[in-house]
Amino acid sequence: MAANQLEVSFIDELYPVEPGETLGFGRSSDLIIDESNMFMHRLVGTFLHHQDLWWVRCEGKRSELSVWSDGGRRTTLPPGEAAALAGARGVVRFESGPHKYEIDYVLPDAIELPTEPAEPAAFDVTETRDFGVVSLNTEQRQLLAALGEGWLRDPQAEREALPTNGVIAHRLGWSIKKYDRKLDYLCSRLSDEGVPGLRGGKGVEASERRSNLVDHAIRNGLISLRDL
Repeated sequence: MAANQLEVSFIDELYPVEPGETLGFGRSSDLIIDESNMFMHRLVGTFLHHQDLWWVRCEGKRSELSVWSDGGRRTTLPPGEAAALAGARGVVRFESGPHKYEIDYVLPDAIELPTEPAEPAAFDVTETRDFGVVSLNTEQRQLLAALGEGWLRDPQAEREALPTNGVIAHRLGWSIKKYDRKLDYLCSRLSDEGVPGLRGGKGVEASERRSNLVDHAIRNGLISLRDL
C-alpha cells in the first residue's frame, strides 16, 4: 500500500483510493454494490480524504452507515453525517431493503477519531425507491398508531407488549372483522414491497407479524408521535 492510500474492498475486489480522490459506493456509483437492488440509493456513501484523514460520509436520504473499526469501536452515521476512519482496518455496514452489505477498508496508519466532521456535499439520489414506504389513508394510519403507541412513547418498551386485537378494535370503534381486514391488507401491501415477516403461515405467529409491522412502520417513518 502506498503512503496515505486507502484500500477499500468488496467481495474480494480491491479499490485503492489516493488522497485527493473520492470513492462513492451504491447502486450506481464508482463502486457498484448491487445494481439490481432498487431499494438501494444510487449513492449510499463516499470515502474521501479531508484534513489529512480518511473519512466515510453517509449520502443516502434514509439509509444509515455503521462503521466498525478493528478496535471494536462502532459509529452510526445518519444521512449527511461523516466520520473519520480509525484503526488499521474496519468495516462499513448498511442495509438496503431486506439485504445487508459490508465494505472492508484498510488504512495506511491507525489514527484516533477526531471530533470535527468532514465537509458535507450534495449528491443526486433521485429515482431511488424507499424500502417499504407507502402512502397511508386515515384509517391505516390510525391502526398503526394505535398498535405502536407504546413503542412510540417508549422506544425501550418490550416488543412483545403490543395491545391485543380486541383492545385495538375497541379503541378504534371497529368490529374485529374490520380490524382483521385492515390489518391483513396493510401487511399484504407492505409485504409486496419486500418487507419480510408480514405474511401469515408456517413459522410466523400473528403476534410476530404485528410486531414486524409496527417495527417497520416506526423505523421507516410511516408513523410518529405526531400521529398519536
